[in-house]
Amino acid sequence: MKHAPIYQLIPATTHSPLEIPLQGYYLRHELHKRPKPFIYSNFITSLDGRVAIKKPVTDTQPQQTEMVAPPHLLNKRDWRLFQELAAQCDAAIVSGQYMRNWAAKKEPSIFQPKTFGDLQEWRQAAGLKPDIDLIVVSRTADFPLPTDKPHMNIIPVIPRSVPESRIKELEQASCVKQLVFCGDTSVSGVELREHVHNPGGVLSDYTILSSGGPEVMNLLLQARLVDRMYLTFANRVVGGEPDQFLTMVHGGPVIEQGMADFSLCGFALDPAAPLGVETEGKNRSSQLYLVYDLA
Repeated sequence: MKHAPIYQLIPATTHSPLEIPLQGYYLRHELHKRPKPFIYSNFITSLDGRVAIKKPVTDTQPQQTEMVAPPHLLNKRDWRLFQELAAQCDAAIVSGQYMRNWAAKKEPSIFQPKTFGDLQEWRQAAGLKPDIDLIVVSRTADFPLPTDKPHMNIIPVIPRSVPESRIKELEQASCVKQLVFCGDTSVSGVELREHVHNPGGVLSDYTILSSGGPEVMNLLLQARLVDRMYLTFANRVVGGEPDQFLTMVHGGPVIEQGMADFSLCGFALDPAAPLGVETEGKNRSSQLYLVYDLA
């Protein structure tokens, strides 16, 4: 199954569907060569649109409210493609919650060169530094900083209401490249866009993978900052009550003229995807890899 092919339908060829290897599928997009800034996102979703579900209640945590990616969908083939996307970026957008979970070893690193050695070699050949930087979008700036990543820069994106004491702590941290202030009491997408698209802006020379979850995705869409979306459609229904799950976008409305319009530019079928970390190797389903460009 590791070497099972996928079938590309879009872009169409004279031999569609085109049988191609899974490994290298997203690397061929060469995102690091696109004009900067360039921001792309990635989600895996169920057929009924769930990208996160409430973490199951346990005896030690009976009031669980944390949202996690549905374990019913996670699989090694999608994770391989996510790593190919991570290998091509200069920086990844994450949330403060991710930083807290990462420090507590509840979340994996965005890029895992030790697991995917070929991607580390690819990144080196492409002239990219070993570690990707992290752009941390946070309303409170209440997140820990890494101490074991000498090549990683942290760029906090925070509102001006963050206490002065915390601002000084971040300014003095050796891993913090620069603070980006956006908004008064919450992070403003409009101001973030200025830092991304204005010549000389802090983030204007970055290829960026957004991995910050539905609320960050909403912020980026409102500011029209997502140039491309990568979406894995796992062919499984998850279900759940409205307060038990999140869809790809969570927050205020983004449906304004042109803001949420994307065109399909890539489509591939993976018939060999075992869905769910608990059932891998037992239940074989299929998944779709969709690529959308901002219209």
